[in-house]
Amino acid sequence: MKKLVLSVALISWIGFNASAQEQKKEHKKEEHHMQKEHSMQRWFWKDGKIMEMKDGKSMHMTKETKVGDVWIRPNGEVVMKDKKVVQLKADQYLDHTGAIHQMMKPKEMKMDPSEK
Repeated sequence: MKKLVLSVALISWIGFNASAQEQKKEHKKEEHHMQKEHSMQRWFWKDGKIMEMKDGKSMHMTKETKVGDVWIRPNGEVVMKDKKVVQLKADQYLDHTGAIHQMMKPKEMKMDPSEK
């Protein structure tokens, strides 16, 4: 009888752990989807003003905005966390985390192996 109770408890415990792991996987998928949505937002310098790109649409930025740990101003200045001011250049963009990146040039983009 003792073995029966222990085996039922063991099977229940294994089933509970398996279902908990499936829920974690679903939660990670939702987080990844949210990160993908955020990655679509960026700020870049164009024609002497800062443009905000969100969901494929770009618009002129008119007021200072907090992005991650930094602030970006309409004149292209980025105020870092340590209060250092950096001017955004034409070949750079600011992502949703506040990191500055270099824009890719057409030659740097990956080509299909079939086109080579």
